[in-house]
Amino acid sequence: MILKCTLDWLHDIENQPNFDILPENEPPDFSFYWTGTAIDLLEIALSTHATGSINNGNITIKEVVYFYFKMFGMKIPRNFSSTYGIMRLRPESRTLFIDQMKSALELKMDMNDEKERIRKKHH
Repeated sequence: MILKCTLDWLHDIENQPNFDILPENEPPDFSFYWTGTAIDLLEIALSTHATGSINNGNITIKEVVYFYFKMFGMKIPRNFSSTYGIMRLRPESRTLFIDQMKSALELKMDMNDEKERIRKKHH
């Protein structure tokens, strides 16, 4: 759900007239490196597939996993279905990384809300 909301938000921003994006034929002049674990990235890929957020869901799980791992230059897991099985058996939460992302984003929002309240109070 979080990932879908994020993708919806990015879609809305892209449709704003002032959104500055690179032309399709020009590659960005920066690189991204995944610094989380491969299991964290797999969790994002699997949740993206589950929400149908890429190609309206007309894409296989394997294609989504390959997309994310190739995007970050990581070795593509051979048998990610076994990792998925392990994720399903997690005792506390089956979506550990997504839970961490949600908590981190909510904390950031809370901190920004507090800064805004303080700013308004002093003006």
